Amino acid sequence: MAKQGCWKNWAIVVPCGCGAALVVVAAIIFGIVMAAMGTIKTTAPYQQGVALAQHHPAVIEALGNPVEPGWFLSGNINTSGSSGDADFSVPLQGPEGEGTLYIKATREAGEWTLTKAEVRPDDGGERIDLLEE
Repeated sequence: MAKQGCWKNWAIVVPCGCGAALVVVAAIIFGIVMAAMGTIKTTAPYQQGVALAQHHPAVIEALGNPVEPGWFLSGNINTSGSSGDADFSVPLQGPEGEGTLYIKATREAGEWTLTKAEVRPDDGGERIDLLEE
């Protein structure tokens, strides 16, 4: 008779167990994504590109001051010994608008060089080349 009580609640136990498993898997995936983004944010190309955007007069004019990077970026960075390459985009926001920072870089002999750093305002304005003198 005691076993009947356990089987009576299977309709609650099974969905709760499956739901808990999904929450755990989602938390693990979220943690991996956040760790990857956090790692990219510590790299020289990211930091150089964001610093250029935050201090560039045309970007400040388009987005306002201060210009802050968003959290969710996309792209990749590959390194092998002292060489590598990076290609990613970073959302930017300021008090007067939003935009996207596009960064491409190469690494040779352990040193990163930005090959592209541009901001495209979301309002459809012209791209701003941050590497142009």
